[in-house]
Amino acid sequence: MPLACELHIRIAAVCPIHGVSIGAEDDRATWTVSFDGAATDAQKSAAYGIIAAFESTEQIEPRLVPKRYIIDRLHTAGKLDAAMAALAAADTYTQQRWITRDSVYFNDPTCLAVLAAIGADPAVIMAP
Repeated sequence: MPLACELHIRIAAVCPIHGVSIGAEDDRATWTVSFDGAATDAQKSAAYGIIAAFESTEQIEPRLVPKRYIIDRLHTAGKLDAAMAALAAADTYTQQRWITRDSVYFNDPTCLAVLAAIGADPAVIMAP
């Protein structure tokens, strides 16, 4: 999983954010977080703590999330219509990947990008 995706998932689990950016991987001073306006100071502190202690788990085998869970979670979050609209606007390959597969890797960059675009929390939607 790309480092920025992994960082995004971890921070989004503790703080509402729009996204993260990593300048130089070996210089955390270049790592930034775009906080949602609803983020509290305590949540922002938790996010900065995650950056300070961050160690990639890239060696871990990616986990699959059944689409039936994703659909139910999007529905519960009130984001299913937005997700379906995003899917309808996607390229044919992306649409076919969604239609033909039973599950999605929790760290799939395309899925994470759609979740971010519709304001859905990937930590909730892609949870085990």
